[in-house]
Amino acid sequence: MTYEPNAQIAEFKRTLQLTRVKTSIHSTLALAGFLIFIVYGAYPLIKVISEKQKLITQTQEISIQLEKNLIELKKTSNIINNSEEFFKPFDNLMPSSPQLESYLHEIFIATSRSGFYIKNISAGEVVSERPGEVPILLQLNGIGELNVLVENIENLKRISTVNKLTAREDYGKTDVNLEVSIYFVPEEFKE
Repeated sequence: MTYEPNAQIAEFKRTLQLTRVKTSIHSTLALAGFLIFIVYGAYPLIKVISEKQKLITQTQEISIQLEKNLIELKKTSNIINNSEEFFKPFDNLMPSSPQLESYLHEIFIATSRSGFYIKNISAGEVVSERPGEVPILLQLNGIGELNVLVENIENLKRISTVNKLTAREDYGKTDVNLEVSIYFVPEEFKE
């Protein structure tokens, strides 16, 4: 081998061209790999991150709204707790149990003020179709007026209604059969 400058230059040019081809192939493959990574990896990742960010902001808004609602609930609870003394009279109107003894005492007074006396009293059972209602059947006799009797019974402290009234006059006195319903708050409605 002899030293030929042209041959060495030609070989150098050929090596340079091969290197350029190898470099451009590697660069093209690297660029293609990067684009594939961007299209199939980074872009979906960015979409997921943006969706997660939206969910995070929505969650924060919901959390703020829940905190506001909790504050409102505490205020309302305080108002109700401070107002319990105003509800005490309602215990007399609709107690938590039938309390027939005290009610019958009131009925006795109301009927005697109306000019009637009680011959017989019977209390019915609480019917499942109408929880919180106790029917009471009264047999009365006297010389009073029926409208005063009904008014006195319906104006008692306890909430009560006259459901049925039958009367028969006999020798100047009136026999009255009266069906009255009294009301109370059953246990299942308290909670």
